[in-house]
Amino acid sequence: MRKASAFLTSAILTLMMFGCGVQTKTSGPSIPYPTPRFDGLDGLSDATGSTETSSDPGPQPSASPQGASHRFLRTIGSGVLRLPSGIAAFNDYLLICDGGHRDPIGNFSLAIRFGRDGNRQGEGYDWLSDRGDGVVRFPARIQAASAVCTDGTIVYLADKGGIYGFFGTTQKVLNGGNPYLSAKAQDMVQTPTALTLLGEGEISSYALPSFRLLFKGKATGVGLGIDQEGKVYLATSDSIIRYEDGQVAATLKGFSDLRDVATDPRNGDLYALEGHKILRLDAEGKKLESFGEFLDATSLSIDEDGFVYACDRGNTAIQAFEPCSPLE
Repeated sequence: MRKASAFLTSAILTLMMFGCGVQTKTSGPSIPYPTPRFDGLDGLSDATGSTETSSDPGPQPSASPQGASHRFLRTIGSGVLRLPSGIAAFNDYLLICDGGHRDPIGNFSLAIRFGRDGNRQGEGYDWLSDRGDGVVRFPARIQAASAVCTDGTIVYLADKGGIYGFFGTTQKVLNGGNPYLSAKAQDMVQTPTALTLLGEGEISSYALPSFRLLFKGKATGVGLGIDQEGKVYLATSDSIIRYEDGQVAATLKGFSDLRDVATDPRNGDLYALEGHKILRLDAEGKKLESFGEFLDATSLSIDEDGFVYACDRGNTAIQAFEPCSPLE
């Protein structure tokens, strides 16, 4: 009888627990998310502008609207490009310097235009005379395109013979096929009123469209960037130097194997291209993120909508990334 009573009491208690909605929950071990780190950024400035080495792991992804990462969009030029080097993005298209081409006339290099959708637009910027005019001149074509930039109307292309100009839409050469400047450039950037060149051991800037010299100084670097205010950024192997009105205004150190630099036209964020990844910093140099994976990246450009393009010479293609969103 006692056993039956005990059994009945246990059953009643069990029914009461379920009837009252009492539930039991098994709690598993708490697994923390790894703290994000920004490899290779030790020594870059924090929010206060200090360049002291810090154990600060950097901003959490949710700390700011700018914490959102760039997502890979597509590969551009695969199977078309042969020896890509300099690139320049403008509006919804991209210009790419590419070498290693040959036809019955001979060897040549050129700038090829691609849309943001990855489709090629036109034959390319290469002829220094009208196509098919029957006139043989030397050099009749671009031989070693090293850098390109555009304001949407004119495309400037650096070759071993100097700086040439082409109509952006028709891809026809300007100035009778003669260079506007005899200077050689490994990189160049422009605003509507000035063209800045990085040459061998020097940086120089010229007024547009007169090509009057604005400033020239000694400098050794690997790439150039420019912001909406006309400030020029020079990338060296381990630092970024900002120029204002032809004078050095600031230096940001702590990079490794730096190849190029660019700015986001929308908010001034700074992008540093290292050999195998891209680093994003705010205008004050605060670390924000690292993204991309490249075999041998050489050049970087960002268009007006914030799309990011990196020339991956090791994979003979351009990698495109969506804009960082949301934007402050």
